[in-house]
Amino acid sequence: MLKTQMQLMYVSLPMTGIENENKDLEDKASLRAANMGYLTIVPSELTKFVKQEITNPIYRHYLGYDLWCLGRCDAMLLCPGWEKSKGCKIEVRFAIENDIPIYDYRISEEYDLSSLYDTLNKNSNYNLLD
Repeated sequence: MLKTQMQLMYVSLPMTGIENENKDLEDKASLRAANMGYLTIVPSELTKFVKQEITNPIYRHYLGYDLWCLGRCDAMLLCPGWEKSKGCKIEVRFAIENDIPIYDYRISEEYDLSSLYDTLNKNSNYNLLD
């Protein structure tokens, strides 16, 4: 019998400083990804792991582990508010550069890359795509 492997989807949403406020959104995004047929990787679980493994972790520890996990995923689900989050913008750039499909949380459809580039460039003090 042919065995199929579940695909992984990374949930990208703002976390720094608002972890507890975005838990509901993270849960809804996980459910949305599951309804699309994916197993999910979520930031709050990654944060717990980093805190267990590293004494006094700093921002780059969290982001580095997030990107490592994202690189092993088949797709990314991008949640509202991403355009105001430095970490989410870095994750978007990473996904684009690594040909990881990015889906819009609001409509569960794949993003048009040109619209992502435009948003990245408009909403940052620096151009992440240079």
